[in-house]
Amino acid sequence: MKRVYIILSMLLIGLLAACGNTDTRHPIHDVYDALDITLSEGDSKNQVTKNFNLVTVLNGAVIEWFTSKTSVIKIQDGEAIVIRGESDQTVTLTAIIKLDGEQLNKQFNLTVLKKEADPDPLDPVDPVDPDPLDPVDPVDPDPLDPVDPGDLNSVTFTETFDNLGLTLSSYDSTTFIGAYGIEWIVTGARGDIDLNGKALTFGGRADDQSSLFAVLDGGITSFSLKHKMAFTTIVPYGVYINGVKVVDIVATSSVQTLTFTLPTPIQGEYTFEIKPNTEESSRKQLTIDDLTITTYDGAPSNGSYVPVDPGNPDPSDGYQSHTDAIEDIVYSLTGSFDYVSIKNESKYLDYIYGTTNYQDIMSMYNDQMDMDSIEFYYVDVADIDVYVGVAKLGDIYFVFDYFVLGTN
Repeated sequence: MKRVYIILSMLLIGLLAACGNTDTRHPIHDVYDALDITLSEGDSKNQVTKNFNLVTVLNGAVIEWFTSKTSVIKIQDGEAIVIRGESDQTVTLTAIIKLDGEQLNKQFNLTVLKKEADPDPLDPVDPVDPDPLDPVDPVDPDPLDPVDPGDLNSVTFTETFDNLGLTLSSYDSTTFIGAYGIEWIVTGARGDIDLNGKALTFGGRADDQSSLFAVLDGGITSFSLKHKMAFTTIVPYGVYINGVKVVDIVATSSVQTLTFTLPTPIQGEYTFEIKPNTEESSRKQLTIDDLTITTYDGAPSNGSYVPVDPGNPDPSDGYQSHTDAIEDIVYSLTGSFDYVSIKNESKYLDYIYGTTNYQDIMSMYNDQMDMDSIEFYYVDVADIDVYVGVAKLGDIYFVFDYFVLGTN
């Protein structure tokens, strides 16, 4: 009889174990496991040279893709467009998988190879320079240099602020079209103080949110500007490219010229901004003029914000604070919650929406969602800068729109 009890006990334990092994995981995990990147023929994840297509729907799941470096791999209509530069670049593509209210992120690390040297057999002296009539390149005679700056069409242009519409002594915000048709966003500034003719003067107080900002295309190798302390007090201002400060502007009572060459030129689109390095309780004014920029290749033009579809967010899935809502966007873009800072900002509204009126912006979303109020925030993340619109409905916060400003 004792042996029968032992056998029955073993059968019962086996039955319970079998019940415990029932697979109840969400189908999104199967999509996660199956998702991969298919590269063009001859390429591998460590050697990417050509454009390739991305999967956007898989087993009922919707997949959105984001890139850590838009200057190297740009995502457009389900295609990854590869932009090879002068050195090998590592890029992370993040796939956001959404299925039945669940979401997972999967990342792929790729290496985009640098441009190949020009193997033109008609140019035996300088294999880099594709011009066979130019046997010696006086600008870059190094045949081992795969990028020949002597063949780049860099352009130097100067913004004189002659078209700046500000004329009064009060600090205001505006946009204006300057040299080469570039649109600049001006915040917390005045235009009644001359330097070399008409100039731009920042207020420098925290509530001024003083800034000169533009999204530019054509790359940048160097820049210079004239500057002077407008009155009796000053704090360091900075020049920020892709959200990263590259140099301080420390003004005095006399006109000075700041000249700066980037250690590594930036290609393609980038953000350019001049603003105070710290938030001050009183005004610390700075006047600038004759902002001169040399492009990397080609004539300068306005770049564009990259709008990202937030997927018609449901306010019922909201958060208890605007910070929690913003962290969700940071995680969806980077796979982590790491960010440097979050700053309340409204200075980009006219550039993005064509208006600075919050009610007008809210009306644009009336058909999609309800909201009581909105705020906008500038988020400094490790690899990107994001401009985030946060809505509030009752006690719930949720992101209703966001824009990738540029890559750091």
